[in-house]
Amino acid sequence: MSWLRPVLILLAFVTYASGTPPYRYDHIVVVIEENESDARVVGNRVDAPYINQLADGGVKFTQFYAITHPSLPNYLHLFSGDNQSVVDDGFPPGNPFSTPNLGAALIAAGASFAGYSEDLPAVGDTATEYTFDTDGGFHFRYVRKHNPWVNWQAPVGAPSIPAHGLAAETNQPFANFPTDFSQLPTVCFVVPNEQNDMHDGTIRMADDWLRTNLDAYAKWARTHNSLLVITFDEDDFQGPNRIPTVLYGAGLMPGTVNNTTWTLHNLLRTLGDAYLATPPARGAQVRRIHGVWPLDPPVLTTRFQAGVNGYADCTDTYVSAATPDTQHSGATSLVVTQDADQATGGNQPAQTLIRFDQLFGDDPGQVPANATIVSAKLILWTGPDFDSRSGNPVAVHRMLTPWSSAATWNSLGSGVANDDVKAAATATFTHAPTLVDAPMIFDVTTDLEAWLGGANNNGWVLLPTGLDTWSADSSEFFLVERHPTLEIAYTVPVPPGYPAWRLGKFGPNAGIGSQPGDDPDGDGLANLVEYALNMNPLVASAEGGPSMETSATQHTFRFFRNMAASDVYLYVQVDGGHGPNDWTTVATRVPGIGWVIAAGFTLTETGGAVEISEPRGQSRFFRVKVTQP
Repeated sequence: MSWLRPVLILLAFVTYASGTPPYRYDHIVVVIEENESDARVVGNRVDAPYINQLADGGVKFTQFYAITHPSLPNYLHLFSGDNQSVVDDGFPPGNPFSTPNLGAALIAAGASFAGYSEDLPAVGDTATEYTFDTDGGFHFRYVRKHNPWVNWQAPVGAPSIPAHGLAAETNQPFANFPTDFSQLPTVCFVVPNEQNDMHDGTIRMADDWLRTNLDAYAKWARTHNSLLVITFDEDDFQGPNRIPTVLYGAGLMPGTVNNTTWTLHNLLRTLGDAYLATPPARGAQVRRIHGVWPLDPPVLTTRFQAGVNGYADCTDTYVSAATPDTQHSGATSLVVTQDADQATGGNQPAQTLIRFDQLFGDDPGQVPANATIVSAKLILWTGPDFDSRSGNPVAVHRMLTPWSSAATWNSLGSGVANDDVKAAATATFTHAPTLVDAPMIFDVTTDLEAWLGGANNNGWVLLPTGLDTWSADSSEFFLVERHPTLEIAYTVPVPPGYPAWRLGKFGPNAGIGSQPGDDPDGDGLANLVEYALNMNPLVASAEGGPSMETSATQHTFRFFRNMAASDVYLYVQVDGGHGPNDWTTVATRVPGIGWVIAAGFTLTETGGAVEISEPRGQSRFFRVKVTQP
């Protein structure tokens, strides 16, 4: 119950920097599942009721992608930002690695790390590649390919740990997962065995395993400033490698749906940034996930794709040394290779050029000039033919000189050199396009920041790093949904408090239904109340409303506070039993000051989870009153 005064006077505007760290949790547990697509898990309440319950109470992503196939390279990308030259699931050569990785970076930053693998035979085991049983049919249990941290582990009993190495104690069986969750490492990974991670067993088996083994932690995390992350190594090889990813824990608004494109590299960066740990490899080239954490500003996302929403300002072509005077502006495929004519031998490279114009301005769909870019992705679809893919990385370089769709190899002066004259010497991003019929996602955030800052937008050149030929669909391809896409996620200066929340929940054109006294989801709670109590104004009866518990010794009232709600007063009140107007305020939260508690009551707040108690006496009703100054 609440009284509302929909009056708000705010003069200050806040501009957010894209490099700010995410909200800092006391503990983060990351569970890695196996080989299922987003479409088969999220929304599947028959086979995955628990995962969907967590999504309803937290955050789900609709455009979250793995990097490659098969499993092990994805695990290595998530843990170290690189595949370490591993392209299959075999025992990695050059083991143990000496390269930077998330675990060592966290430890160097003063945090702690461990990995928990179900059925790992012993602490620090590095030799076992798999364990199996025949109970009910042959199946694998622990498999080494799903344990990336083991590849940086020093031997058990080693007198010292080399740079970027990990102690044996970081490699734990899941049987050692603490039951006292306060004893967990700062960040840890959990990998179920192959029966319980959807690899060999069913979706329902894995979902039941999660509920049995991690539901207690999930509930604890919500009220103890901690986080549960559920993600996957890759999809089922039947789609574009889009994977289910769900967050549940403290400070998250229940029912949040995030539609920005993110990858395992972004998750790696986020886990490191939360504890000021140096991100390894491609983790340093991408940005952390934005728009879902407590205190994050609202993120707006726009996409530029030829033929969609009237956009017609993408120019793409390729130039080839094999046909040096031929322009390919009408080609339906874009080609990148070191040798376009291998039959003749020699070096006959092909390079792709692509540019998106009319990105910034005040027109609908454009990025405003006062924006701060938090992520930008260049998305190109590999063709459906097996020969379209490449095992060699493709490097995206920012073009420094103008070009047109009529460009040829010779008109560009023997193609494009990354010499800081024609194109930037250093690649913006590299990606090995090993997938067929799937999007290749190149992070180009730094380039979009430069263009927004006034640098000339000449687009990119995609250069080969090996002999393999890669081809991607162009803007002339007959399926519009496969045309090259530039996605930009950004923030804009906005008054803090309710205006920022409204922008994030209702968009830049918010009107009817977005005012403090409105109730767009019809659940009886006005927007101002849902804003203050960190509830979802677009989802009725979502998890997270106030609750009451009475024990033999005390009354306890619990609710969740939006930590970014800087412009509201909260009054916790109890009724005196003498009519509808007999309410007494026992706790007040004043903006900029904090909680003021009445004698006889105890209040604690952890990560936005508020709990107020009093010794049990007469029967009580509690409520929260929300007002604006």
